Amino acid sequence: MSVNSGRSEQPFQLDDGTGVCIVQPAGAEVLTAENTTWYGDTPWPTHPPGQGATFGEREYRYFEERIYEHEQVNVLGQFRTLTGTENTTRDADVVALLAEWKQDQKALAERFDADRDGTVSLAEWERAREAAKLAVTQRHLERPVPPALHVVSRPDDGQLFLVAAYPEKDLARRYRRKAMVAFAGFAVATWALAWLLQGVFG
Repeated sequence: MSVNSGRSEQPFQLDDGTGVCIVQPAGAEVLTAENTTWYGDTPWPTHPPGQGATFGEREYRYFEERIYEHEQVNVLGQFRTLTGTENTTRDADVVALLAEWKQDQKALAERFDADRDGTVSLAEWERAREAAKLAVTQRHLERPVPPALHVVSRPDDGQLFLVAAYPEKDLARRYRRKAMVAFAGFAVATWALAWLLQGVFG
């Protein structure tokens, strides 16, 4: 019986020599190449493996799997490139600039009240909107481009999300075996169903 379990979902940085991305491992199938088992007398370990345990303290078994820093890791998931401009749209900036201009009605009328009747008509307001769009576009062009952030996370469509500390060849061999076992199970289930149907309707 398992008393408790947990897994770190802390994002980590992956560098393949050509670039860097952030891996968000929440929801991933994780395969590690190293694990440790040790024993103690408390539900949570109070000492690291190989330290502090005596011969009689074997009421609980602890099992830990690890991936070390700088270890070679293969990651399969959904890759996204995020930029700092995604959270601020042009339309939102235009609305904000127009709201700022409306705070000073006198300056707004001096700038856009073409017929000088003391109010900004709908047609004149459209001119103000066009001016705001032009000003926002110019601001965006002058703004320094933020660095892109590359992220790998769980795919939205439910496909495999894998973090594996295995060489690529070993990983491919592992999944080929799983595929063969799954196919064999499907074949046996199909044969068994055909045999049962033959017995019922034969």
